[in-house]
Amino acid sequence: MRARRRGLQSLQALLLWLAVELLAAGVARAQSIPLRRYAHDQGLLGLADTCLLQSGDGSLWVCTESGLYRFNGHRFEQVPLQGQRGHSISAASEDAEHRLWVATFDALYVDDGTQLRRLSAQETGPLHKNKLRLASTPWGMVLLSGQQALRAVAGSDGRWQLRPLFDAATLARLPQLGKLAAAQSEGDDLWLGCDQALCRIAADGSVTVYGQAQGLPPDRWRHVVRDRDGALWLRGDQHVMQLPAAAERFVARPPPGVGLRQVGGQTQILLDPQGRVLIRTGQGLARWEHDHWRQFDRGNGLPDAGILVLLFDRAGDLWMTVDGEGVVRWNGYGWIENWDVSQGMSTAPTWSILRNGDGALLLGNEAGINRQRLPDQRFQPWLADAGLQVISLQSAADGSLWSLGSLGELRHHDRQGRLLRSYPRLGATIRRLFLDAGGRIWILSADGLYLLQRPQSNDLPQRVQALPGGEYSDIQQRRDGSLWLSGAAGVFRLRGNTWTPIRLQLDGKPAQPWVSKLLIQEDGQVWAALYNPGVWQGRLDGDTLQLRPSVQSEQRELQIYLIRRTRNGWIWIGHNQGVDVYDGRRWSRLTQSQGLLWDDISESAFFEDHDGSVWIGTSKGVSHILAPQRLFQANAPGVTLSEFSRGGHPIAAGARLPWNQEPLHIEAGSPDLYDDRNRVSLRYRFEGAHTQWIYTPNFEIEHPPLAPGAYTFELQLLDAYRHSASAPVRVAFSVAPVWWRSQTMLALYALLGGGLAIAALHWRERRLRQRERHLAELVALRTQELEHDKRELEIARAALAVKASHDSLTGLLNRAGILDALAAQMRHSQAEQQPLAVAMIDLDHFKRINDTHGHLIGDAVLTKVAQRLNANLRESDQIGRYGGEELLGVLPGLPPPSHERLQNLRVAVSGHPLQVGTQHLAVTASIGVAWYRQGESLQQLLARADDALYRAKHLGRNRVELQQD
Repeated sequence: MRARRRGLQSLQALLLWLAVELLAAGVARAQSIPLRRYAHDQGLLGLADTCLLQSGDGSLWVCTESGLYRFNGHRFEQVPLQGQRGHSISAASEDAEHRLWVATFDALYVDDGTQLRRLSAQETGPLHKNKLRLASTPWGMVLLSGQQALRAVAGSDGRWQLRPLFDAATLARLPQLGKLAAAQSEGDDLWLGCDQALCRIAADGSVTVYGQAQGLPPDRWRHVVRDRDGALWLRGDQHVMQLPAAAERFVARPPPGVGLRQVGGQTQILLDPQGRVLIRTGQGLARWEHDHWRQFDRGNGLPDAGILVLLFDRAGDLWMTVDGEGVVRWNGYGWIENWDVSQGMSTAPTWSILRNGDGALLLGNEAGINRQRLPDQRFQPWLADAGLQVISLQSAADGSLWSLGSLGELRHHDRQGRLLRSYPRLGATIRRLFLDAGGRIWILSADGLYLLQRPQSNDLPQRVQALPGGEYSDIQQRRDGSLWLSGAAGVFRLRGNTWTPIRLQLDGKPAQPWVSKLLIQEDGQVWAALYNPGVWQGRLDGDTLQLRPSVQSEQRELQIYLIRRTRNGWIWIGHNQGVDVYDGRRWSRLTQSQGLLWDDISESAFFEDHDGSVWIGTSKGVSHILAPQRLFQANAPGVTLSEFSRGGHPIAAGARLPWNQEPLHIEAGSPDLYDDRNRVSLRYRFEGAHTQWIYTPNFEIEHPPLAPGAYTFELQLLDAYRHSASAPVRVAFSVAPVWWRSQTMLALYALLGGGLAIAALHWRERRLRQRERHLAELVALRTQELEHDKRELEIARAALAVKASHDSLTGLLNRAGILDALAAQMRHSQAEQQPLAVAMIDLDHFKRINDTHGHLIGDAVLTKVAQRLNANLRESDQIGRYGGEELLGVLPGLPPPSHERLQNLRVAVSGHPLQVGTQHLAVTASIGVAWYRQGESLQQLLARADDALYRAKHLGRNRVELQQD
């Protein structure tokens, strides 16, 4: 009976799995799409968007019902049409000569080099109002005016003429060419939705009509695209059709769900950077993958409102206009996928990532273990008996799973997930679990290293007595079998049965071997992080680590959480601002602006998959870097000259300007680099006046007036992450001499004054040039001095503010400062419904230190405790001196109970003795923690934290006690 029941259960499970797979066949990967939204705050005042365009110089253009906007990489700026703003834009396109064409409700504009000029009625003839569309072909710009096709023809006088694309004979032979609904260029051909058929216009003017004879049903055909296999895809109001390469008949490719009937606006079809066909549907997006459609909808994070227009930019990101909401950008499209709680994951952060022998992806997080059986599936909770706060996972050679909780709960499951053994709790805060090549289990904790020598026996993990107590945070095994251990207790090497302490030299000077993260490559190269911010590089020299600070100045203030090396030799450094990657020659940084789920990386949450892709855990979930090579494929960011003018008048190349005393106005943009202005700066110069570059972080510049002469303006964008510079933008122009140097006056001077007057004039001109140049240099110098004075004033003001709100002894916030910070965080917690913890920290027996060693030693102890606590705070955390030896910590966003995080605060104080002069003093702390309850007062919250502190003192000190509900 038992065997039969098991058989029925297996059959039921198989049928259920098949049903789920069939149901999921058309559903998108359970990923969370990283979207960046642009609306009023980013300068996009018009939210009813009608078209998207990326021009040849990389600029992104957005058409709206209230104006034309250009994106400069940071903000949208409205571009006037012949000096006027607020037009309702219906279409925009760029022709083969890189001229921008814009169609409004009833007019047509073209870029003439200085502005978007409106074509006159003599140039356009009568136009159909509210039905103007543009299509750019290699052989000319085509305008649909109502149902008629017009071609723009340039005249010799710089004027344009719109002429019918088809003559009367062609229209008589093919009357459907007089009933046009849409126009689109594809290669050298122009495709037209003609009546209920599709018409192709070749460059030589020949016309091919596709209709029911070719399997094409009657429809208003809107868009076409040809995929990389040569198949032609069509999009109409009611159908999606495909004409395979070399085939003669179209086949239907209906999208899933309700299909196209709910889709309004532009019915686009386009090819993504990976060569897959993408369309809009009534629920979101659908992408053709091999032989089926894959859907993306609000479950993946797409907007609830209707998506109207789609565009892939040069970097491969997908831009979408959303009805009434502005523009959104899908960061990292096609090469980064994200998962969070909305895709089935349990509570973040993600602490550990592993793929088991069955190919399933496992995540250890605050709620336990999650599993993704197949890449297309959502994450599901797994192994309920694995406990909470699973911070480390390891897979053994037999496929069994070892897991470790933050409080020392070691568990062993077999390949099928059955619990084999649960070990007694170690009673220490755990940092990491490691399974070495010999099958031994190593456990890194806050008070020492533990070893399970024979996992298959009945042994228990034992403390390694050969090593000193203290925190150990990182471990690795090299090819020679040696084991390397690092932490606050030091750096040690295990070779055979012998532990050897490793010395540390920083910049050639001996230092305490307090190494938080350590990576030793096989060639002896070393990457490390200490317990202070920054990255260190160097070499292993025998039993000594020789380290120096990273040459990347941007890394010196980062809090490092992990350092890993992938199989291709790349170095990955996770920190509180994203991930830095080094390929041996170049650096690149991955952040939310490129598609990372969150910039705060979780400690040790890193996994390289079998295909070379990389999984990274964050405090909000996990990101999957499908194509790490994309981090280095992008070209150096380009720079565009948005405005170069004087007195409001643009300066064109080759312009000759009359001399005056008005400054030059320069506005630059970086359209290839989205929302990442802190990594770039500008440099510029005027050849003919200044040979040296002028550096500035500003993208708007006012430059002093130039003396008469010939100049070439040069502008470059500098990328601090990659140490690269863009190709320079150059504009050659000249400034005419002042009026008394005109030809007429010179002739008059020659008649009246002869050679003496000419000599005097030359002398005056030289003086004028010298004076103007000197004035320009003085203005530039004074500008730098004013900026320096401004910075000094800001620093002084900041120092006064710090002095008013900070404790002069410890540098922490004083009582008033920390209480103000707590009140602000309470208001934020109540508004955002986010957790807020308050930790009351009291140094145990501090009076004994004062009585025994004196108040000066007591003050030094308080200062060093403050330094330790500051080094272990998150960016959002704050701590202040509440009174005497009592400190108050404000911890926003910390969910209860967060044992590991709170124990880390205690260990930061008591983990190892304080060195004060020549003395080593053991200091412990008692901590009472309470979480803010909606509606309670500050005094009530502090009282609950104080009660918890009293319990910690009463129960023996040197412990953390939480609020009692």
